[in-house]
Amino acid sequence: MNKPGLSVAVVGAGALGTRLLLGLARLPISCITIIDGDLVESANLGRQPLYQASDIGLRKAEAAAARLRTMQPHLDVDARSEFLNAPNAEALLSRRTIVADCTDDLHAKVAIDRACARLGLPLVSGALHAGQGQVLESLDIQSGRSSRTEIFKGRIGPDQDGCDMRSVPLHVMDAVSCRMAASIAGFLHGTRSADGALLVFDGRSSEWVTFQPEGHDHG
Repeated sequence: MNKPGLSVAVVGAGALGTRLLLGLARLPISCITIIDGDLVESANLGRQPLYQASDIGLRKAEAAAARLRTMQPHLDVDARSEFLNAPNAEALLSRRTIVADCTDDLHAKVAIDRACARLGLPLVSGALHAGQGQVLESLDIQSGRSSRTEIFKGRIGPDQDGCDMRSVPLHVMDAVSCRMAASIAGFLHGTRSADGALLVFDGRSSEWVTFQPEGHDHG
């Protein structure tokens, strides 16, 4: 049974986001908000599992929401067909229990991170690049949360917005989405495995490595 009042905002409904949404639909939450301003393209089929040929040309957030409602009729799914950015981030994310960042745009990731910090919202952020995946857990809003700018220092380069998902192996996408779902499930159940840590998945060895930022040792 879904727990009333528990809501998750998922930003980005692409290769990573659609996989995560399938996992979240099985959790005892009452509402999922999907935020993505993109359209479904033929190139998305096969690597973004919530979409099918009849969805081509539709807004991703709405198509993904429709598929989830079919799978879980009792789940409240809200589609927000717009791109998240610094000016609208707080309005889109407020009143959520936890936020999942599945974007491939570093500017959007920084906007999400800063908005969650200002709103006092826990955040699980996933990223994919070639044969590697990353999950950044920023869950402890009471004693201080790890921020993206704290871990990844320096200016954003022009090559850091977007990722060619065709170069990312499917097992890397699956591993990162499963790790994100487990982090969110643990938070909702009151258990946290690697809060404040950066978890890196090596697609060649299929192993996870945990990096704990200085000052955020929860072990």
